[in-house]
Amino acid sequence: MTDTGASLTPSQSREAAQQVATMCRGLHVPSAAMGALVDALVSRSAADGLTAAAADLDRIRTACARLHALIEQFTDAPHLARGQPELWLAARAHLRHDLRTPLNAVKGYGDMLVDDWRDEGQDAAVGELQRVLAVADQLLVLIDAAPLGA
Repeated sequence: MTDTGASLTPSQSREAAQQVATMCRGLHVPSAAMGALVDALVSRSAADGLTAAAADLDRIRTACARLHALIEQFTDAPHLARGQPELWLAARAHLRHDLRTPLNAVKGYGDMLVDDWRDEGQDAAVGELQRVLAVADQLLVLIDAAPLGA
């Protein structure tokens, strides 16, 4: 059964908001690092003439930005829980899914590019992209371990 938060007392809601904020603070650094790795990869791929990958790299970059924005938003979860409790409870119910969605995009497009670049002998680009994917995996583990109640 999924806990939407509707049965939480105000105290429990504040505690849940604090847990979400703590989790998001823990996601902030790896999320920012992943974005920086992607930015460097975009620059490298352009310099190396890997123009066929530009659209997929842009999708990965967009997914990283979406993830980071969501993390930033929920770092202030206690304020959201106090100011708009109904909105907070609804958002909390879907937070794990919302955090995983951009990471799944990073992994999906990243895996396709790894395959393409391996076939093309682009070992350095593959190595950089694998670092991005390793951070995405790390973030997924942190999200799955978080006590979100949903």
